[in-house]
Amino acid sequence: MEEVIWIEVLSRQREVISRFRCAGPLIRIGRGYANDVVLDDPHVAPAHARVFRDDDGALIMEDLGSANGLVLSDGSRATRTTLDGEHPVVIGRTLVRIRDQSHPVPPERAFVGECRIWPSLLLLGTAFVASETLFAYLRMITEPKVSWLLTPILIVAGMLIVWTTAWALITRVFSGHAHFERSLRIPLVAILGYSLFNEVITRGAFIFSWSHLPAINFIGAWMAVAAACFAHLQLITPAKPALKAGIVGGVMAIAVLLQTAAQYDKLFGNESVGYLHLLQPPWMRLAPPVDADQFFAKAAGMKDRLDKARLQNERE
Repeated sequence: MEEVIWIEVLSRQREVISRFRCAGPLIRIGRGYANDVVLDDPHVAPAHARVFRDDDGALIMEDLGSANGLVLSDGSRATRTTLDGEHPVVIGRTLVRIRDQSHPVPPERAFVGECRIWPSLLLLGTAFVASETLFAYLRMITEPKVSWLLTPILIVAGMLIVWTTAWALITRVFSGHAHFERSLRIPLVAILGYSLFNEVITRGAFIFSWSHLPAINFIGAWMAVAAACFAHLQLITPAKPALKAGIVGGVMAIAVLLQTAAQYDKLFGNESVGYLHLLQPPWMRLAPPVDADQFFAKAAGMKDRLDKARLQNERE
C-alpha cells in the first residue's frame, strides 16, 4: 500500500484553503499540469519542487531549479529542507504545509450550539437594564420620571443593534459565519463593564473628594471599545492575537492622547473647575470636612489675590 501525503495550501492567517491527497514515493509540485499538485501562482515555476523521503525516512522538499526557490518559515531561502508537518514553506507566493497520514491532530472540541448563548445574553441584558435603571434613579434629585429612566436604555439598545449588525456582517464576510449571538454578547459585556467603571469613578470622586476624577471617564470608554474590537477580531479568526492586541492598543492609546490634548485646559489648565457633578449622601464621604474658619480664611485669601490681579490688569 502506497504512503499517503497531504499537501495543504494555507492563507496568510495559516488557515487551510485547500488540501491535496497524494500517494506515491515522489510528489511533484508546480504550475504545470504534469505535476501532482498544481498551484495557480505566477511566481511558481512549471516544475518547482518535489517531495520524497530520504534514506532515514524523513520527508524532504527539494527545489527543482526554480528562480524563486523555497522560502522557509524563518524567511531564509533554501534548495532543500526537511519537513516536520508544522512549519510551512513558501513556494512562489503560496504557503504550503506538508503532512503524512500519521501526523497527530488535536482532540475534537465539544459542540456549543448558538442556543446555549442566549441564556448568557438574557442574563447580561437583564444585568445591564437593572444596573442602568438603578444608577439613573440614584442620580435623580427630583421626582422620578419613567422617560428619564428609559431614554438612556433605549439609546444604548439602538447603539447595540447597529454595532452588533455591523460586526456580524464583517464576521460573515471574512469568516463565513455571522455569529450574531456572539457578536451581541461582546458589546453587552463591554457596556456593562464601562457602566460599572463609570459608577465607581463618579462615586469615588465624591467619596474621596477628587473633583477631577470624573474627567478621565473617557479613558474607560476607549478601553471598553478597544476590548470589544479585539474580541470581535478574535471571533473572526483566532490567529495572531498579539498583533491584533498591539494594533487595537496602539489605536486606543492614540485616541486617548488626542482627547487628553484636546481637553488639557479643562482637565489640568486654567479652565479646570474643581466641583463634583453628582452629589451623594453625606455618609458616603470619607474625606474629612473642612473647618468653617479654615474655609472662610481661605476664601478671604482668594479675595485678596483676585483684587491684586484686577488692579494689575487696570494698570496695564
